[in-house]
Amino acid sequence: MSTKFEYLGSLLTWDNNCTEEIKRRISKATRVLASLKHIISSGKIKVESKIKILTTTVFSFLLYASETWKLEESDKKKLLAFEMRCYRQILKIKWTDKVSNEAIRKIIS
Repeated sequence: MSTKFEYLGSLLTWDNNCTEEIKRRISKATRVLASLKHIISSGKIKVESKIKILTTTVFSFLLYASETWKLEESDKKKLLAFEMRCYRQILKIKWTDKVSNEAIRKIIS
């Protein structure tokens, strides 16, 4: 008997450990974000519009079936890190630029 199986696109485990599912979702959302690179890098589109596109496509893909997740602290950190990576990409801020997450959240509001 298998200890994990995929159901409706979500990876379920008998012990309800969601770490592997979260890694899969981040990987898939990263591919969605990469497919939107021409929109994200465009100077003709406002930041507000880019954020709306991000939330309606990338984040909805990332958080599909998240209601069933039992989050560990490390999982929360991975999700928040992915979110900040998306915002930094929209704002064209490199992680080496030493801009704090709080400053980015103020810009995004």
